[in-house]
Amino acid sequence: MLIPPFDSGSVRLFTRNGYDISRRHQQIISELNRLSAGRFALDGELVVLDEDGRSNFAKLARGRTGTHLYAFDLLMLGDADLRTKPLEKRKVTLVRLLNGSCNAVRYCDHIIGRGKDFFDSVRELGLEGMVAKRRLSEYVGTLNGDWLKVKCLCVHDFVIGGWIEGAEKRMNALLLREFIDGELRYVGQVGSPLDSHVMRAVAKMLTPRTASPFADAVENADFKFCRARPPRSGRVHGLHG
Repeated sequence: MLIPPFDSGSVRLFTRNGYDISRRHQQIISELNRLSAGRFALDGELVVLDEDGRSNFAKLARGRTGTHLYAFDLLMLGDADLRTKPLEKRKVTLVRLLNGSCNAVRYCDHIIGRGKDFFDSVRELGLEGMVAKRRLSEYVGTLNGDWLKVKCLCVHDFVIGGWIEGAEKRMNALLLREFIDGELRYVGQVGSPLDSHVMRAVAKMLTPRTASPFADAVENADFKFCRARPPRSGRVHGLHG
């Protein structure tokens, strides 16, 4: 979630794919507009918390209620480009900018060292995983050797409801649905763990359709919908239609 600096006097909120979602999150926009800095750019993640205070991606995908922005990096402040500064220094400046004055916008704190102990706690709490970062790393905007996602692996079956189409009509990610309260609902997407061979195999099982197969509204111009039929050989790397 990148919030670039603008000179229009109001903060704007963008997804990493460039979609402006400012109107959907007015409480977040309102709090950021009240910050003392006139011009800034930060990176963060939208999160919906469940009753136990854990992030719930399915709730985030289905609606907007109770959304928080967890800010974890500061790219620019005033006219100063901070991306080449060490991560620790950027976060010190970020926490000063937020100054504990927000509710919907929250500072994403960190633990120094003890990575294995921290990961064990994340897994015990049933969370998705953690991100490990080098303390002196620069901001480059992509995952590399300095920033790593460490996931807690678990297995669950979903129904494929469509895909996201990239360059040369390649399948970049699959749209997943699940029976919730008797209806097939959108619960997110998966793409990065799947190589091109798996994507081609899955594509042969899908029949395109115009209308969305999801019971809830899914608004995204990049989404292509489908009817999924079961593969002849059972499963493909744990995914089935």
